[in-house]
Amino acid sequence: MRIFYVFLMLIIGVSPVIGQVGLDTLGLTGTMADTVVAKRLWDQGRGLAKNRKFDEAYSLVDSASGIWSSMFGSKNLEVAYFNFEKGKIRDAQSKYQEAISWFDKTLEILEEKTEKNDSLISLIYYNKCRTYFGNRDLERSLKYGNKSLDLRISIFGQEHSDVAAAYNYLGNIYTRLDSFEKSIDCFRKAIHIRIKLFGEKNIELARSYNGLGSTFDEIGELDSAYFYIQKGLTIRLELLGPNHIDVAFSWHDLAVANRKVGLIDESIRCRKKSLEIFIKKYGMVNPNVATEYNGLGVVYQDKGLLEKA
Repeated sequence: MRIFYVFLMLIIGVSPVIGQVGLDTLGLTGTMADTVVAKRLWDQGRGLAKNRKFDEAYSLVDSASGIWSSMFGSKNLEVAYFNFEKGKIRDAQSKYQEAISWFDKTLEILEEKTEKNDSLISLIYYNKCRTYFGNRDLERSLKYGNKSLDLRISIFGQEHSDVAAAYNYLGNIYTRLDSFEKSIDCFRKAIHIRIKLFGEKNIELARSYNGLGSTFDEIGELDSAYFYIQKGLTIRLELLGPNHIDVAFSWHDLAVANRKVGLIDESIRCRKKSLEIFIKKYGMVNPNVATEYNGLGVVYQDKGLLEKA
């Protein structure tokens, strides 16, 4: 274990000698010292994940999980948290099958160690819903979205932020499934809860407005689509500023809505704004940048400006 400890101290950027002296000074030796190392690895791994350094993050969290498992067994509740973190990292990397595997391992431990109505179980259901959605498995996404919603309502009641999040994500799924009435109903429920809890100006409400507007756009109710997408954009601009990536997506959706109602000049303006943000964020080589350039070409054709298209 001493060799392994030295190796891990080097990984997390702490001198093995200084690290051991610090732990000894605190009176931490043996198992207690190993738990401190594991926790430190986990914290640093989560920090790296937030900065999108996913491979490094996964390596540290996996090492933390290995330490904990060797001390307390693979069915320990803390190991479930490590498994969950590894699942989230793999999901962020679009490694969906591996993410689902880690979420399932987390659930296996939680269902054995906690109450069946534990809020963390509802969170795992929610993450499985999102992962299946990313993998375009809409039926399984819907299944776990509903499981998450039902469990959250049983734990928190109807008017809770986690319930609103579940309704909102179900709205996205139903839109993809062309179940537009159900989608609109879910978005409206999310909006009602979010306004009651947080007022008219919050980021999550903007997300619900944008989802509802996009659904109206799908069914050709263009005035309603424009109205709700504009409401979402207004909130995002005020709370996030003009250069945030969420603002770029709102500009994109508004450009689409404007073109459909014949406001070509306004559609061009919105496309240019979303394109500018995407280029600042990602550079020229990015799918979102390509999408905006393609959209600009289409609206320039609408306007008869073939040389720009």
